[in-house]
Amino acid sequence: MLMKMILPMMPTTGEDEHGPVAPPHKEVAPYGSLPKEVADDVPATLSEGEYVVPADVVRYWGVKHLEEMHSAAKYGLMAMKRDNRMHMSTDGPPEDMPTSEVAEPGTDML
Repeated sequence: MLMKMILPMMPTTGEDEHGPVAPPHKEVAPYGSLPKEVADDVPATLSEGEYVVPADVVRYWGVKHLEEMHSAAKYGLMAMKRDNRMHMSTDGPPEDMPTSEVAEPGTDML
């Protein structure tokens, strides 16, 4: 749903078999970003479930706000683990656990 709202606002150079194609970064930077912030010239290695926050979004929300969200999540996860309210496994939730019981980000699993 969110992508359907965002895509019409993004400048494109047309479409390919996968949908709209963004213009090369050096030609156009999204509103709120500087060309050097969208150059994609910094290598990043991410694990599954991790994501990168674009520079314009960091500028909009502010580093302090994002760091507070990070700290609150870490504190909340530690409290849930301490209170045995969260399943912790490197394999993910148990096979027989219904999806509705898997904690969503920002929710408290009781």
